Amino acid sequence: MESRRHGAQLGTAGLLDTYETERHPVAERVVVFTQAQSALIGPGDEITGLRELFAELLRKPEVLGTLRR
Repeated sequence: MESRRHGAQLGTAGLLDTYETERHPVAERVVVFTQAQSALIGPGDEITGLRELFAELLRKPEVLGTLRR
C-alpha cells in the first residue's frame, strides 16, 4: 500500500485506479464488524444471550475461517 502512494507521488499513472475497488469491500467489512461488536457490548439479557451464542459459534473452526476472510 505504501509503495502505491509513493508511486502516485512520483506521478506513476494508474496506480490508484484500482484503489477504491480493492479497498472499498474491506472498509465495508470493517464497518459491519464494528457495528456487530458495538451491539454485542450493550447491556441487557437479550444481548447476553446473543453474546453466548456468538461465543459458542466462535469455538467452531469453520466459523473462524469465515470471519477471517
